[in-house]
Amino acid sequence: MFPYYKPIDPQRILLAACPISRDIPPPICAFLFTHNECSNAFFAVTEDSEEMELNQLWNDQITLAIIRPDCYLDLYDGANMTDTHRVLGGEISEGNIYDLSWYAFANRTSSFICQCNGFQ
Repeated sequence: MFPYYKPIDPQRILLAACPISRDIPPPICAFLFTHNECSNAFFAVTEDSEEMELNQLWNDQITLAIIRPDCYLDLYDGANMTDTHRVLGGEISEGNIYDLSWYAFANRTSSFICQCNGFQ
């Protein structure tokens, strides 16, 4: 056995790194994740776009949003931009990283609108 060998704890392995919001290039508005450590599936939202109804893979699965600093993302609880919604962006969260559980919106998003160049 190697003298400096230390077993790796599989619970602590992070297979992905969260992007830094200021490094998100156009035409991407935001990245949406199904896991708060960016280690699961992600959805790249393009700027000035809308999604009227997320498919079954994404509907009510999003837990984290990382938004480009000059963009905002309006997440809706219902399809077709209906029901309760949360407007995120403008760096109201440190690093423009939004844990949706802080906004009582984890696993609730069914549709969204993304607009950019609104906070420069």
